[in-house]
Amino acid sequence: MLGRIFTTEYLRLSKIGVAAFSDTPPLPSENDDKLSGVIKYIEEHGKDDQTQLFEYLKKAAPSRNKILSLATKGQVLGLKNYDRCYCACHNLSLTHGQIEGYASIIGLKHRNWGNPDVRKNWDTVMTVDAETIHERHNTEHKAFLESVNDAYLTIYK
Repeated sequence: MLGRIFTTEYLRLSKIGVAAFSDTPPLPSENDDKLSGVIKYIEEHGKDDQTQLFEYLKKAAPSRNKILSLATKGQVLGLKNYDRCYCACHNLSLTHGQIEGYASIIGLKHRNWGNPDVRKNWDTVMTVDAETIHERHNTEHKAFLESVNDAYLTIYK
């Protein structure tokens, strides 16, 4: 749980840094590109952000794997309300993947920014929102725990 808080908080801080640099006007020697500040941020801080986010994600991976394993076990055991449990587990796993995707992109400083596909990819990555991930994680975590509680109540009655 603590790793998730650090991860989403660091993601939020990284995106604040990107936003701050994105408002930086380009140098006279650069073309008038709206992404010039973003490119500067990635070149100066991207690798550090990537390293830190991957470190937090690595710490969270065993919990993610355990939850996915329990979801599979729930299907095998035919647990009541399994669909709710599966959706919660799947969505918890997706939040991990979204942060992983952001971290993968933020650390790559050598890209062809003139390529429309690279720009589109960047726009997609920037839709990852730490607050939304945090809220979704809390909701899905609660649903997962309720499913586990229902399963234990059914088994041990």
